Amino acid sequence: MDGLKTVRVLSGYESPDGGLDPEHARGYWFDDSGKLVKTYYLGMETRWSQFEKFGDVEIARQINVLRNGGVAMLIHVTEIESLGDVPAGTFELPGHEWTRAFTDEVR
Repeated sequence: MDGLKTVRVLSGYESPDGGLDPEHARGYWFDDSGKLVKTYYLGMETRWSQFEKFGDVEIARQINVLRNGGVAMLIHVTEIESLGDVPAGTFELPGHEWTRAFTDEVR
């Protein structure tokens, strides 16, 4: 990937010429340090770059979203800061409870 040595994890159909099926293929590319640098899902590709250390992790400061080979969205992260203490239920939405059942389902 752009000269970067990566490991790809892929499910779904890949044609003999390397094209991915936009309806069924899901792919994840990791660099040699384990950072996620690219994904493919529902025909859209995302690429993370310009990583910056934040605590114990590295966070991408630029994210490119591509569709049909062209840039669909360009995201620049300008500021990163800690939230501090967050109450346990902050990210829970009433009426949206679900149990993961050994699938790749995402809600």
